[in-house]
Amino acid sequence: AAYALYVVLMFANVLGLKGTGLFAVLGGALAVLAALAVAAEQLFRLVRSEPPSLQARCIAILALCSFSLMFAAATAYGRIALGFPGAQATRYVPLIVPALLAVYLRLQEIGRPRLRAGLLAASAVAIAFATFPMRAPEERFMQHLSRGKRAWVEAYLATGDLAEANRRAGLSIFPYDAPEVPRMLAYL
Repeated sequence: AAYALYVVLMFANVLGLKGTGLFAVLGGALAVLAALAVAAEQLFRLVRSEPPSLQARCIAILALCSFSLMFAAATAYGRIALGFPGAQATRYVPLIVPALLAVYLRLQEIGRPRLRAGLLAASAVAIAFATFPMRAPEERFMQHLSRGKRAWVEAYLATGDLAEANRRAGLSIFPYDAPEVPRMLAYL
């Protein structure tokens, strides 16, 4: 159940729903269920041998959904030890978006014009809601990380020592002893 919740929170984050509250869990669960339903439907259509003209579209939609769903599952498995806040890291957003694009593409295939228009409008509103505005905690974190990285680079260039750069910047860019990192940094 914890893995499923982690995946749900990853999808909620793409929709701009932060935290682990009821609204975020319901919104994320709805997005995950929609992606699973679309993936299952596309797989069924392919097994059922859709006409060649539709197979390419089915494969594309299935690939988009499957990629994001498998990425989310693998991330939950590997990262759950870091806690649920990690599920809403912004770096995961571009990797979850393909599933929502697949759902959008599937919505375009709905035959009833009013239903299609309503669902597409709702998805456009959800995307707009998720995009604007940037939340204050995210902006503060971005500024903190940016300042810390600049301080780390300055300290590393001055000392050439990873541990000293981590200490001076108060930020562990390379928190583990990795002997190849200085060589890599010198190359870069």
